[in-house]
Formats: sequence, structure tokens, C-alpha cells
Amino acid sequence: MWPFDGTLNDYYGIFNAGPDNGRTATYVYPGYTGYGGALSLGLHGTSQSVSIPTFLSIWHVSFTLEAWIYPTAFSWTYGGNPDNALFGQCQSQSTDQCLHIILRSQRIYFGFYGDDLSGSIVFQPNQWYHVTYAYEQSTQQQYTYVNGVNDGQRTSNQYNGQAGNFTSTRNIFICFHLKRNSR
Repeated sequence: MWPFDGTLNDYYGIFNAGPDNGRTATYVYPGYTGYGGALSLGLHGTSQSVSIPTFLSIWHVSFTLEAWIYPTAFSWTYGGNPDNALFGQCQSQSTDQCLHIILRSQRIYFGFYGDDLSGSIVFQPNQWYHVTYAYEQSTQQQYTYVNGVNDGQRTSNQYNGQAGNFTSTRNIFICFHLKRNSR
């Protein structure tokens, strides 16, 4: 769990993050709850990101990624799609080897690369949202939730990424939690 409350360290001190591009992490106060803080990425015209250099394996396991997010803009494009990256872990840009947890065209998007789920709720700038991305390995189901409401479900292949830093980036305030279940 990364509370991003003035530090990039995770709660347990195992998967501590660090800023990329030689920049320092920026925080805003108060966070969603009215106290604490939130990590601020790319809000001042700069490309900011953070990475977790210790490999965090979510290969062939069930996992849930949750975050409170506050998108401030939807202007960055990749491949013709307006994307706001929340998290990623990319071994290679090959089917089922590149996890991308993003907002695409202002909607929640859960991708393994070429094996993806898109939500239907349209996000607005400058509002807090609770987003959840879940993968159930035993049934190979991807799920997305926005503010506790199911915004998508589909059968997918297993995530096969076995390398790559876990990263977060661009035009967002974020407070983040990852739960990995190895059954």
C-alpha cells in the first residue's frame, strides 16, 4: 500500500517507489479525506512519474488495484487515444505482457495489451473518484469499479508479464493500494 502521504515508501517498506526523470515527488494537501496528502503528477507542465524498481510480481495470481484519483486534465494522447496512465508494468508490448491501468477517452481502462476492458462511466476533471481494477485468476475475469459501481467485466487471458517496473504518471493526484492474492 502506498499512501503517498509525503513519501514514496510503501506501508511495509518493501516496494518503495522513486521519482523518474531526476525530478522530486510533489504532494498536495489535504488529500481526499481532508487530511494527509496525495501524490501530484504532471500538474505543472512537466512530465512526472514514479517507479517501483523492486519487481512486483502479479504474474498468474489474482490481484486488485485500488486508488483515489483526482484527474486534472485529459489531454495526453498515445496512439490517437487520449490516455491518462495510472499504473503500468510492461515486460514487452506483446499480448498479455503489458499491464496498463489507465483512463482512456475519460473512461476506466484495464489492459493486459491487446486483451483489454473499457468502462462506460465518463470521468470529469477536478473530481475525486475511487477506482478499482480486479483480476480473478481462477475464472480469468477482469473487473472495473468506479465509486463502488461495477463499470465492466470480461473474460481475458492471464497476465503474463514477468518483468518491468511498476509505474504511475501524468495529470493526476493519487492515493494507491495493491492487494495480491496467491492462491
